[in-house]
Amino acid sequence: MASNNRKLIIKRRQESFIRQGGLCFYCNKPMWEGEVESKTAAMARLGVTRTELKLLMSTAEHLLRKADGGGNCRDNIVAAHAICNHSREERTVEEHKATLWIDPPADEDPRIVEIIDRLKVVKDGSRLHTELMGKFKALRTHQLAEQIGYNLQVTL
Repeated sequence: MASNNRKLIIKRRQESFIRQGGLCFYCNKPMWEGEVESKTAAMARLGVTRTELKLLMSTAEHLLRKADGGGNCRDNIVAAHAICNHSREERTVEEHKATLWIDPPADEDPRIVEIIDRLKVVKDGSRLHTELMGKFKALRTHQLAEQIGYNLQVTL
């Protein structure tokens, strides 16, 4: 029974993903559907790291939570980023949509501006270039997570 239930939820998520044009129900940004696209292809398409990709994975979101009597019918399941879905907590759909971020450009963070400026003069493939790219990716992951209330520990 549980296996059939899980298969139904996966089917509903995939239907929602298609119906929504691959965009998250909450933030209207592109998602990754792991059943149809490889991690490598999704990382290239979305321009994200493997860590960030996990946050952008398509998940099944029950509009009326199962704990509140919501079922697995087509009208109750939408596709949402893992991070948007899991950060909803006890909020209603409307309350949650109101709390989500509008992603600011990366270059508004002075630390990222400094890294970008340094990358412009560093040779590609050098040890320093690799180190700076690692810092850039860590800051962006932290920035995205921080905007929706996740506390990631980033050491630079």
